[in-house]
Amino acid sequence: MADLVVKKNGKEFIRTTRDMVLDISHTADGIVISFKDGFLMTYSDMYMPSHTKELIRTSLNMANATLEIDVANYNKPVIVRM
Repeated sequence: MADLVVKKNGKEFIRTTRDMVLDISHTADGIVISFKDGFLMTYSDMYMPSHTKELIRTSLNMANATLEIDVANYNKPVIVRM
């Protein structure tokens, strides 16, 4: 089963299955992860570059892969494990 893991500086914040995630979108000051049942996780970082937000957003399109999102790593924000 594919998972979604959100980390910052090596600490895990959220670990869930990919089917629980509806959408990942970027805002002016961070990202928003929308989960089933109406739960939203908003991560605010006014210094996060737009290309980092876009990489995180488009990573959700990787079917059947475990995603590890590190919101503190601007150069390599997503690790995809097949």
